[in-house]
Amino acid sequence: MDLLIERKDEISALRGLISDGRAGNGRIAVVSGATGSGKTALLREAAECAVEQGSVAVNVTCSPLERDVPLAVVRQLFDALPLGSQPARQVTDMLTEGVQAGLGEIATTITPAHARVAEGLWGLLVAFSERIPVVVLIDDVRNSDALSLVYLLYFIRRVRSACIAMVLSDTDDPQPRFPLFRAEIMRLPELSHIRTAALSPTGVTELLASRLGPDKAVLLGAEFHDVSGGSPLLLKTLLRDLADSASTPPEQRAPVAGEHFAQAVVSCLRRSGPTTLVAAQWVALLGDSTCKELLAECLGTSPESAHRLLRMLDTIGVTRAGRFRHPAARVAIMDGIAEQNRAEMKFRVARMLYDTGAPATQVAGHLLGQVGQQAGLCTEQAAWAVSVLREAADRALTDNRVEQAIAWLRQAHRLCTDKAERGAVLFHLARIQWRHSPTAALRCLDQVTKPFVHERFGTPYTLLLIRYLLRSGRHQEAQKILHRLHRDADSLPDEVCAELRLLEMWLAVSFPAVAEHFPYDHSLVVRRSGPVTGRDELQWQAARLLVGVLGGGVDSGFISEAEQALRLYQVAEATLEPLVMGLSALIFADRLAGAGAWCASLMDDVETLDAPAWRAALSALRAEIAVRQGDLKGAVRLAGQALDDIDAEGWGVEIGVPLSTMVLAHVAMGRTEEANALLQLPAAGPMHESRYGLQYRYARAHHHLAADRPHAALRDFLDCGTLMRRWNLDAPGLAL
Repeated sequence: MDLLIERKDEISALRGLISDGRAGNGRIAVVSGATGSGKTALLREAAECAVEQGSVAVNVTCSPLERDVPLAVVRQLFDALPLGSQPARQVTDMLTEGVQAGLGEIATTITPAHARVAEGLWGLLVAFSERIPVVVLIDDVRNSDALSLVYLLYFIRRVRSACIAMVLSDTDDPQPRFPLFRAEIMRLPELSHIRTAALSPTGVTELLASRLGPDKAVLLGAEFHDVSGGSPLLLKTLLRDLADSASTPPEQRAPVAGEHFAQAVVSCLRRSGPTTLVAAQWVALLGDSTCKELLAECLGTSPESAHRLLRMLDTIGVTRAGRFRHPAARVAIMDGIAEQNRAEMKFRVARMLYDTGAPATQVAGHLLGQVGQQAGLCTEQAAWAVSVLREAADRALTDNRVEQAIAWLRQAHRLCTDKAERGAVLFHLARIQWRHSPTAALRCLDQVTKPFVHERFGTPYTLLLIRYLLRSGRHQEAQKILHRLHRDADSLPDEVCAELRLLEMWLAVSFPAVAEHFPYDHSLVVRRSGPVTGRDELQWQAARLLVGVLGGGVDSGFISEAEQALRLYQVAEATLEPLVMGLSALIFADRLAGAGAWCASLMDDVETLDAPAWRAALSALRAEIAVRQGDLKGAVRLAGQALDDIDAEGWGVEIGVPLSTMVLAHVAMGRTEEANALLQLPAAGPMHESRYGLQYRYARAHHHLAADRPHAALRDFLDCGTLMRRWNLDAPGLAL
């Protein structure tokens, strides 16, 4: 009975209709409403009322499985009547004659052959009703076969003078399957139209009280109504899911939308007609972009028809103003779309949103997953999708949505068919991944390392790959690419040549053992008055500052001027490396106070970003400043944070910076065992070919000295001096 809450007026109307039928004033009622609104429950109540009043209740259920079976509904009607053997044989013969007469059409007229059969059947029904009044209850009439509706119309037009009441239930549908049948019925004066509306919040609370008790009903009523829209069927399934959820705490205040709810949502939509289900699928894909204009374009219909479908979804209780009331409903609908169809639909949605001016980030959300593989995009479509995904990734980075940017670039790489652009996308992806996981970035680039080593590539990405390979300790591969670049220098684009000169400056102070194979005049760097190109201003300023400090020959005025120029920049993919170079130069120039303040300011900016690698790089520099200022505990803490943010593989050869700082701090505090443990960590062999290796070797020498190994210490100290002179890095500030 709880499914009949707020149905008193409807039940009263049906009781009156049944009473009128018993009195010989035949009546007709159509019970209409959304799928799941309780129409079947109301018909069952009407059947009980009929029996109570001494009438015969004839229950007929129309099924979509019998739509193509002629006179299936009429056959059910007469099979349910206790006619006796002789009239039953007559019914069988007449139904056979009716089927043989052909299907006919749903119209306001009837063919003579069918009229003869219908008149015979109606006569048997009237004769029976004169003995016992009859109440015919036909559920879900929209699923009737067409020929049965012809006969039902014949009966309905004559019911007013018989002891017969007829109640038909039908689902609200903006595009009814048999519009002529509905129009003919709705114009009859003896018709009663009964609508089953959604339950109000009060009605939902009353229903919950009968299942959960009044106290819980008050607590949960509003949320259950919000999720179900007041649909009795959806409410029933939410209660079943709540009962099945053993892990739900007793104080649970939110409905559990589980398997029963998901199945009910899909069932309601299917029973509401194929157009309604397809509309729901498009709404699920459109998401917050849903509007009648876009839905109309998806369905190939008018905005007015699309608006009616949106109202239908709201009436069913699945959506509210075109937005799903609960994510589980959307998921259930999406799961019901075949993969290939879903991919094609998602691409259509993406293209429509793009054409209406939606931002790239909104469009790109529809281009993820199996869109490219399943939708069978042509080259032009794939190129368009790649451009949108790349633009969306850039905007996501601006909003610090790193994981989203990575996902969009990965999809762009999968969809891209142009070899050159695939490489560009891959390098863009690696640069973004580097801020989050250098290890992932290096593995991402593995698929292009071999082509760059063995083929001709004259792009700026070549130089970026060299930097990544050197940092990860893969010096031989980097040198092979460098040799090819130098050999083909005359044929390289001017842009690549300019970046190659900047790279050589970076090599001279970061990987001097590699730079030895590619001689470069350091003095020209300090004397040159401007950047190689305007775009590389920051790289130029940072490189000339670090080269000048480590190579000597610069005064304090030069350092101050360069520092002011560098302070204009904020941390980003393209600025982190030169900013770290500039900070390192200030540390080596013993400008610790300025370097510390600047580094702390940059760290404040990085803390708001999803960039653990950036945070680690700045933490390592702050640790180096701390140990030089005598803050040994602070140095250990900051260097430890740097090593926690990025694993050893991700650090590559640059791990020498935080390791050397921690070793020096522990040695200074007398913690030789802790320092020794750090020195046992695996360090890449190529690290000793870099500036970071010098710092590591110097720290190890101090540990040897503290551990009473003077000869080992002397060997490391002498090696440091030899390499510093050999690499033109003979600056006192490089070591403490």
